Amino acid sequence: MYPDYISAKKMREIYKGNVFSPMGCRSFLSPWKDKDGNYKFEGRFNQGVVSLNLPQIGILARGDEEKFWKLLDQRLQLCFEALMCRHNALKNVRSDSSPIHWQYGAIARLPKGAPIEPLLYSGYSSISLGYIGLYEVTKLVKGVSHTDPQGQAFSLRVMERLRPPATPGRRPTSALPCTAPPPSPCATASPALIRSASGRYQM
Repeated sequence: MYPDYISAKKMREIYKGNVFSPMGCRSFLSPWKDKDGNYKFEGRFNQGVVSLNLPQIGILARGDEEKFWKLLDQRLQLCFEALMCRHNALKNVRSDSSPIHWQYGAIARLPKGAPIEPLLYSGYSSISLGYIGLYEVTKLVKGVSHTDPQGQAFSLRVMERLRPPATPGRRPTSALPCTAPPPSPCATASPALIRSASGRYQM
């Protein structure tokens, strides 16, 4: 059931009767309606995801909550810049790059040579900020689980900080932003390799 278990019952409650699959992981497209007012989920797409390793930030903060928030804001700024790199790269793509996606209906039915840029806006596509380790970072910074009242308050503050826009006072594009926990390996492998090579974490 990891990571693609879906509760159709809960989805119908949240998405006004709609049930649909995640985009290969646990990132779901936000609701969007076509010109006739009908919800559309299949055929849409995500512009990319950047994942945030929360426990690594907690380790670097060494129990200093003020330092944690400062480091988190710095990492969120980096996430914003990385997401914009993905978005800006897609702005120059034309339908000929992948006809099955952009011309023959897998995502859209654009004419030959047409830019895909219009599909990047108005909520048709999304762009994602991923995260991992909410329990672990709560334990590192507050010394308690995220189910403890003190830990819960802290973890909720973290989640609020991660909500769109991805960085304070900024929103990457008019694409619908979403926040989702990614599979563990993709968010932990690189920091682990960096630490094993250097023997310590560095900023």
